[in-house]
Amino acid sequence: MEYKFKPTTFNLDILVLAKEQTRQMTPVTKLNIFEPSSNNFDTEGLFSTEIFGAVGSAERTSTFSYMDLKVAVLHPLVYKHVISVRAFYKDVMAGTKYAVFDKKTKDLVLSNEEDGRTGYAFFMEVLGNLKLDDKDSDMRKFRLYMIANYGTPEYMLKQFLVLPAGMRDYKVNDAGRPEEDEINDKYRKLLMLSNTLNNIEKSATTIGAIDNVRYRIQTGVLELYEHIMGLLDGKRKHIQGKWGSRGIMYGTRNIITPSLVSVMDLDSPNDVTIEHTTIGLYQYARGITPIAMNRIHTVFVSRLFSPDTSVARLVNTKTLHTETVEVGVKSRDAWLTLDGLDHMLGTMGQDDLRAEPVMVGKHYLMLIHDDGKVVTPVFDTDNMPDTFTKDNLRPITYYELLFIALLNTFDKYRGLLTRYPVINLGGIYPSKIYVKSTDQPRKVSVDLGTTVIETTEYPNYAKAYYNSLSPHYAFLAALGGDHDGDFKY
Repeated sequence: MEYKFKPTTFNLDILVLAKEQTRQMTPVTKLNIFEPSSNNFDTEGLFSTEIFGAVGSAERTSTFSYMDLKVAVLHPLVYKHVISVRAFYKDVMAGTKYAVFDKKTKDLVLSNEEDGRTGYAFFMEVLGNLKLDDKDSDMRKFRLYMIANYGTPEYMLKQFLVLPAGMRDYKVNDAGRPEEDEINDKYRKLLMLSNTLNNIEKSATTIGAIDNVRYRIQTGVLELYEHIMGLLDGKRKHIQGKWGSRGIMYGTRNIITPSLVSVMDLDSPNDVTIEHTTIGLYQYARGITPIAMNRIHTVFVSRLFSPDTSVARLVNTKTLHTETVEVGVKSRDAWLTLDGLDHMLGTMGQDDLRAEPVMVGKHYLMLIHDDGKVVTPVFDTDNMPDTFTKDNLRPITYYELLFIALLNTFDKYRGLLTRYPVINLGGIYPSKIYVKSTDQPRKVSVDLGTTVIETTEYPNYAKAYYNSLSPHYAFLAALGGDHDGDFKY
């Protein structure tokens, strides 16, 4: 796997503990908080005074330790990029799906238990041979670059850093109850898993036998990584969250990209003007989450699911005919509750899911008739026009569902664009929203039965998804934007 992408704007490297770095450290090896029958911290535990220093000392807030994982796993940042590139890889690593390596496409193909293989060790065998399409997306190129350069044996983790005890210390509150930081439970979970591998041979021929534990260690490492990053970044950042955060309901944080303004027809309603900010479909949907959920329910759910019974009109995946189906409680909750719809919107943040057919259990939600010029949602195959052909029928995808649901809202809502922290006058201004689904989208008419809407932004799955924000270049200076090629990830 080789990808030519150079993040030249920074010279950071991922952290992998080397022997020379751990030589002066004492590892944490025990789960105990205290020594047996004592109030003294266990000398080899997470709060050890011998490892981290005396309680209240400066040493205790600056001395790191580590735990031996007993098996090599991917760096958590690399693992995140792996499962973001293709969610199927996560299933293979977890051992829940079988695959074979296709030498022609140089990728994993879904298989069965008889012909395929599964597990963490199998995935690591083929990782270096994968050759994936970058789809002209900078983020995807960056992810593939990270996987190719850091998904190698020399960058795999065999030890995991443990924060100084003073940053997560055990204490007793005023009510006499013990308290400790939640990160300690995550450390214990990881330590407990690694301790199960004591005295187990881990050769090339036996490594597959510990796939389950190895995968759980990988997810434990990721959980710790995300917890630590959450202290520094994100909405709940520990350092900046208290002093520099803003609580904005239904706001989205976006990366600024150049605005490509080319007007072909001054009278066209689809032209991007100085009044517009271009934003991706998913970001737009999250910015108007209550409206998006209402539109999905109004346009689709209310026509397919019975609110009073457990039946729905869904599509058989083999015959492509609509049939009445008994729907389980889990599926009903996913489509008929606010929490369920909000969760579905959240999952659309994963690029890999957007082009997948919308499934309800083992059935397609519904079909789309697409002849290249007109796209028509098919709610019931028994009531299709005679002019519809089977060749033009296909299951509706998640991104299409979202696009069609929100199509008649694109010119209704405005946004308040904010450069935060504000550094110049003009760093906050209202703007019209121009919603863009993908690069080089399709121009089609969407027939909703009661109305036909022409759009030039229908998703084109052959191109990259549009996941950023493009203000008009007239506002770029006030927003503190420049052209230095900064890459945010």
